[in-house]
Amino acid sequence: MTPANEIKQLKRAIQLHLLLLLICLIALFIALLSSCVDEPLTACRQGVGTLRFNVSASTLSPDVRTTPVQTQSVAENVINDLHLLIYDDSGNLLRRSYFNTTTSKTCELIVPSGTDYTIYGIANTADETLFAQSGAATQVELKRTITGKLTAWSEITGKATLLMTGSLTNVSVGAGSTTEKRLSLWRLAARVTLEVDIAAGSDIAISGYRINSLPTQSYYMPHPLETEFDSSGIDRATVRASDAAAPAQKACWTASGFLPLSDVSNFTNTFYMYENRPGVNTGISGQQYKVRANAPGYPADSATYVVIYGHSPAYDDLSWTVYLGADNKTNFNIKRNCTYRVEVTLGINESDSRVTYVRSSPQFLNDVSVEGYTDDGTFNHYNTTDGAVDDYTDDGTFNHYNTTDGVVGDYSDGATFN
Repeated sequence: MTPANEIKQLKRAIQLHLLLLLICLIALFIALLSSCVDEPLTACRQGVGTLRFNVSASTLSPDVRTTPVQTQSVAENVINDLHLLIYDDSGNLLRRSYFNTTTSKTCELIVPSGTDYTIYGIANTADETLFAQSGAATQVELKRTITGKLTAWSEITGKATLLMTGSLTNVSVGAGSTTEKRLSLWRLAARVTLEVDIAAGSDIAISGYRINSLPTQSYYMPHPLETEFDSSGIDRATVRASDAAAPAQKACWTASGFLPLSDVSNFTNTFYMYENRPGVNTGISGQQYKVRANAPGYPADSATYVVIYGHSPAYDDLSWTVYLGADNKTNFNIKRNCTYRVEVTLGINESDSRVTYVRSSPQFLNDVSVEGYTDDGTFNHYNTTDGAVDDYTDDGTFNHYNTTDGVVGDYSDGATFN
């Protein structure tokens, strides 16, 4: 082979290697572009960095020791899948990704370098395409996004996991560096535990109950009260908060219907519900006045309440109405990611407007014949009543139960009817 031919072959080899190298570079560039979902191409041409998230479920407020998580059928702390959405300093969607995993709680994203990013996490949607379409292109749109409507009042309680969301603000990513953040997620639902008992000596039999004014939908992102993060932790808003369930729209509300019980003397039930924040009425002076007429918001029936039904020897029909909230007097709010323990002691107090009743009708014994006749030849008859109505006394007292220790989110509601 002549030197000229050797030079030609060498040139061809070099050209081939250059072509292969160029193909690899193009493929790498295309892969980089494809990793940027719904973002401008110019952003992808900037320097890039890595965002690493350690994701976990936040602690329910208050301490879950009041109703241990392990006793619930819902896995309150489990994260099965996760949407991550990253917005730039103008509030536009920069990067979106979906992770479907039940093991690793560490997620990594390659993003353009920049400052003042806001990151949102939405867990347990079981829908990879939820934010793939329009509706999350900006932060404003994301904050307006609403869950699908519940098809049954107990749908949240019947699911294996709970919807969760969380966010981080003022996040910066440097070119060629890894930024590690911890993302804590809050549950959209509240957990409510009803603990109902009867007063000693009342002879009340509980026949069932209803749970009314339950929202069928919720915003994914929280719309906190102005006083949500005050150091006092006390809600003060006297008007309805900005919830996704509109009070005037029937489709936004559901109820349990009658839940029968077999004339029991006590019962406990735990259920989950979306947030419902009709407000606070600071003018209520006692728990016996926490009734529909004093509920803030409009219409008043949009405040969540429980009606318990029963009877006793002296009363054919009894019912007790208990409005839920952060205390048993002025607060009607049920907030996301909070636990509420509602302790109710049923008694009979006819002066308490939360109690409705129908007295038992007087019961007469059958006529009893006795031997012998009176002077006029007629039978002697003895009619005897059982004294159940006339002999019934009620001392009219009403035991007052206050909120527990007042810790932020430590909500306990007690209603006592004597």
